[in-house]
Amino acid sequence: KYFIDFGHVESAIVMRDPATLRSRGFGFVTFRTAKAANEVVASTRHLIDGRKVEAKFAVPRSATPVSGPPGTSGQQSAFSSSASASG
Repeated sequence: KYFIDFGHVESAIVMRDPATLRSRGFGFVTFRTAKAANEVVASTRHLIDGRKVEAKFAVPRSATPVSGPPGTSGQQSAFSSSASASG
């Protein structure tokens, strides 16, 4: 619900450990527009459920950037919690 303030959210998923079902501390949010994703990544202050969250563009595992930030051609951004996940 937090990311709706930036634009239309196509999907959002929190990654969980398959054995314990506990959050792994990161997830993915897909926006309808690249503009919304750019705004989320450009904003440096995100606080969700009392936790500081870092937003960055998702990079496919097959992509191995040599230097510099990943490209911004996609509409998907990732978020990861800087605080440890609890119960």
